[in-house]
Parts: sequence; structure tokens; C-alpha cells
Amino acid sequence: MRRVIPVKRRRGAVLAMVLVALIVLLGCAALSIDVGLAILAKQQLQTAADAAALAGITTLQSSLDDSLASQAAVTTAAANTILGKALTLDASVDVAVGAWIDSTKTIKPFDHTGGVTAVPDGVVAVKVTARRTTGSPTGRSRCTSRRCWASHPWT
Repeated sequence: MRRVIPVKRRRGAVLAMVLVALIVLLGCAALSIDVGLAILAKQQLQTAADAAALAGITTLQSSLDDSLASQAAVTTAAANTILGKALTLDASVDVAVGAWIDSTKTIKPFDHTGGVTAVPDGVVAVKVTARRTTGSPTGRSRCTSRRCWASHPWT
């Protein structure tokens, strides 16, 4: 004769598994939203830095005045927003204006002793460092420092 073994009912086991799966799905959704915001902030920061550098280089090419070029970069950066907050640059720290020295890959500030009449190597450059960190004028954000270079041959 066969022996019948009583089966214990596992009521609610599916409910517990569904709750665990739901928590995991909500965590993944929250993580994807955070990553998406970080990527969006990074792209907006790069766009603002590019626009600021192009505004600076355009002004620099037409006037050869580094203070006007720095001001144009700062003004253009302020017109752009990163996650809804305007980007603020410090012209003395975040904007480098001068002549591009290809051998050293650096920007050499203009020498104003005799007035700027020619650009060494024929290239002017503007470097804009746009950042949203704790110490930056705009405040902290989720993205890291981005640099934007815009240099064009002097014509």
C-alpha cells in the first residue's frame, strides 16, 4: 500500500517573490533615472562649454582683445543652463585666452607689453573649463569637469 505524505501548503510564497522582484525593478528604475540625469547634465555642460569657447574665439579673432573674448565666453556660458540652472564661469580661472603653441600643446597668454600685433604660430585659442562641483561658482552637480577647446587659424 502506498503511503500518503501530507503536502504543506505554501500560501503567500508567490507574493513574497513578487514583492522582492518589485523592489528590484523599482531600484533599477531609480538607477536608470539617476544615470540618465547625469548623462543629460554632462551633455548640457559640454554644449555650454563649446558655445562659450566658440563665442570667445569669434570675439578674439575679430578684436584680438583677450578681456573681450573672456567676457564673451562668460556671457555665453551664462545663457546656457545645466539641469535648469545657469552656468557661471569665473573669467580668471575658467577661461584661458591666448595663442596656441602646438609644440607644447598649451595656450600662451598674449604679451601686452608692446600691444598685441601678431599671434605666434598663427593660431588663437580659447579654453573654457566648465564644471559643476562643490567649489565652482554654479555649485555642485553630478557631472565632472569638461574642457572645451576652440582654436582656428588666424586669418
